[in-house]
Amino acid sequence: MKHLGLILLLILLGLQPSVFAKSPHSKKLLSQKVRQASKEQKAYAKYFAHKKERKKVILKI
Repeated sequence: MKHLGLILLLILLGLQPSVFAKSPHSKKLLSQKVRQASKEQKAYAKYFAHKKERKKVILKI
């Protein structure tokens, strides 16, 4: 499931496999982009989890 998320992120970033298979430098660049994307994904996940918790609290009241 984790790999599927990364593949989807790569597609969203608009990177084709041929782009990062050419040189070691582009692989490094790709890994930086993937790392950045996963940071953003984690931030979104935290945000939505927080939103869900808020909804639960509101529902309890």
